[in-house]
Amino acid sequence: MNGWPYGILLALNPNDNQGVRELLALAYLEVEDWGASNELLERYEDGSAAANFNRLLIAYVRNRRSPELPQLLKTAIAQNRHVVPYLLGKKRLPREMPHYIGFGDENEATV
Repeated sequence: MNGWPYGILLALNPNDNQGVRELLALAYLEVEDWGASNELLERYEDGSAAANFNRLLIAYVRNRRSPELPQLLKTAIAQNRHVVPYLLGKKRLPREMPHYIGFGDENEATV
């Protein structure tokens, strides 16, 4: 983790009040480092939509027949039902980033 700039920031600020862990998780996912991404999610028991959908993605990639997938999907959708239409291409992302984000709201789904 410390090789990444985000990892260095997390080491300096382990409470992560800046939200760096979400950026680091995305970096790990982009390079398909499923283990590091999963470890990061476990370290920060985060109930955000991003964390829940990332858990689902990691479980799916690791084992497409995993019995935990339906529950992970339920948990992710329960956290933010607005995410799925964006993932399926049924809704377009806004041109501008939202000015505020609330847990479970549509703005959270767009970031």
